[in-house]
Amino acid sequence: MSIAQKLTTIAENIPKVYEAGKAAGGDNYYDEFWDEVQNNGKTFNYNYAFAGSSWNDKTFKPKYDILVEFNQGYLMFQNSNITDLEKALGDKKLDVSMAGSSVFNGAAKMVTIPEVTATQGINSWFRGCGSLQTIRKITLPEILIGTPFYNSFMGCSKLTNITFEGVIGVNISFDASPLLSAESIDNIINCLKDLTGGTAQTLTFHATVGSNLTDTQKATITAKNWTLVY
Repeated sequence: MSIAQKLTTIAENIPKVYEAGKAAGGDNYYDEFWDEVQNNGKTFNYNYAFAGSSWNDKTFKPKYDILVEFNQGYLMFQNSNITDLEKALGDKKLDVSMAGSSVFNGAAKMVTIPEVTATQGINSWFRGCGSLQTIRKITLPEILIGTPFYNSFMGCSKLTNITFEGVIGVNISFDASPLLSAESIDNIINCLKDLTGGTAQTLTFHATVGSNLTDTQKATITAKNWTLVY
């Protein structure tokens, strides 16, 4: 068994411990469980932390803010059954700004994701999120290096609502998302960096979205020195 498989198995067993404690009727099962899971609020390594089908909207009720340290959010929610992450978090903060790649990768049941900040980009963040409909907001810094949007939305066939704040400066693709709202499309186009005089980058939409773009939208994309593909 690989290290990744072992970590996933451990993550899948944690909610079972939670349910066992609850069934036993202990008055402090919630505090004891989450103090252990989140190390009394001092946990910063969340690799595979909520991976596995036992995590759902009922079992995922963190006691502390989730603050992920540098590159320690890999596959945090892979194969979980959490649907509305925004609601499940309650009043707790989710800070994945430094988490690295693949944070929500494989969270196939997730429908809603709250506002997030991504200082390193969103490389494979939402890959395989086939039920995802809404991402409240993704805040980006102006300068991102490498390929910060590589496979970010692969398999996001139901993605409808997405808002960016900041600058999209390199290749980005929504080729799997035919349902993008008009507001989302306008937001994406408005956030494209003006690359006039620089190296052109590529914006890819699903064929359905591309065929419905207005001449004005196409002209705006081209004027910013972006290549439109659909």
